[in-house]
Amino acid sequence: MEKQWFVIRNEKHVGPYDLDSLDEMHHSGKVELDTFVWKEGWDEPRTYKDLLFELEGVPDLPPPIPFDAAIKSPLVRDEVIPLESEKIEYLEDTNDHEEIDLESTAVDNQGLIEEEASRRKSKNTKYFKVVLGSILLLVLVLLTAFYLLKQNNKVSKPSQMKLLDFEALTSLIDKNELSTKVEFYLSKNRSTIWMGTSNPYTGEVVLKISSIYGRHLGDVEVEALSYGELKSNIATFDQITFTKGEKIVEGYYNIEAYTTKPLQVPFTQKFSDDRDTMISFKGVVYLGLLKSQKFEKALALKNKKEQTNEKKFWEELREKYLTIKMITIQIQNAMNDIFKENEKSWKEKVANFENEYKAKYGDFFTSFVLANEINYNELEQKDFPDKLEVISNYARLSRIAKAIGTSTMDSLNLFESIDKGADLEDQVRNKFQGIIDLCDQKMEMINTTKL
Repeated sequence: MEKQWFVIRNEKHVGPYDLDSLDEMHHSGKVELDTFVWKEGWDEPRTYKDLLFELEGVPDLPPPIPFDAAIKSPLVRDEVIPLESEKIEYLEDTNDHEEIDLESTAVDNQGLIEEEASRRKSKNTKYFKVVLGSILLLVLVLLTAFYLLKQNNKVSKPSQMKLLDFEALTSLIDKNELSTKVEFYLSKNRSTIWMGTSNPYTGEVVLKISSIYGRHLGDVEVEALSYGELKSNIATFDQITFTKGEKIVEGYYNIEAYTTKPLQVPFTQKFSDDRDTMISFKGVVYLGLLKSQKFEKALALKNKKEQTNEKKFWEELREKYLTIKMITIQIQNAMNDIFKENEKSWKEKVANFENEYKAKYGDFFTSFVLANEINYNELEQKDFPDKLEVISNYARLSRIAKAIGTSTMDSLNLFESIDKGADLEDQVRNKFQGIIDLCDQKMEMINTTKL
């Protein structure tokens, strides 16, 4: 089909499209009946509604029931000539008067009476036919209008909806249950969510969704908000705002759908039922295109992979605690040499330790903390069961590394201001031993509960 039609949006011509594309855009709500369209050769744009009328014409109403054109209006009354039961006529002659036969006159009058009765009966019959015909015509017009309204409200399949989902939607509508039932469907391109309902009323519906941890195929959790218009038993949510994640992924979601004001009742339902004019739904719903068996299989593979990654995270964390412990022991041993008896002076031993620490460990702690912060930020973007616990341990490792550097500098300041003594040796040793013991506790926890 030729692409010759342009849609005018914000004083710009978008297109061209063929008629089928315009029809799909109309059903999805992107082209309204009053949206202007144009094609080459037109002097000015026209509305999409005018285009439909030009192409298809205005459908005729069913022809009226014919009536006898000779029937007079029931509001016009024929003149009735009053009859007398007896009529006596006298003929005047120049000589005498002769009375007319009364019996003959009565017979003539009876004939006139019967003729008038027959005429009235015929008139009443015609009047009844006119009234009956008018009633039938009114009923026919109402039925036609009702049918056209029903056809106008009949839901059509959105282009991106799966056939099985549309069949489920039509089945839900056909049940025509008075209590409001809802179902949710995801479009093929995962950009639109539909809410089908047994409620035929119209109005705005609010939709909130949040993915269930461990029950979806995405790498991150999903939270989103959308507003849709309910009409013809279906609400369309195609403008979705994500507060977490960037797209709808296959899986189970906590869904909340509700109205903030009463729905509007269409004319065809005003006298036929008494449904709720508010919608309030909360529940767990599967949004996806995979069949149940395929989804569960894919989910099992994803969870297995995440468990493998989780084990890897804990193994890396244990190695980091072990590294911190070994470095702390080396610093503790080097510091113990300050307290050993030899020919060197106290200040000379302190200076040797400071030089050794700066050469071997100063840069190490700086680079360790920086690398640890990078790993922390990377873990925040991943999803696995013990994510919060793992990243909290990474934060603790950075604090331990900084504490070792601070404790070493504090000890050097003490060495420079105080002479050698047993109390000073115990005080310094206890600082570093506490760090070593903490690392041992964390490694034991990882070995026994995580690996």
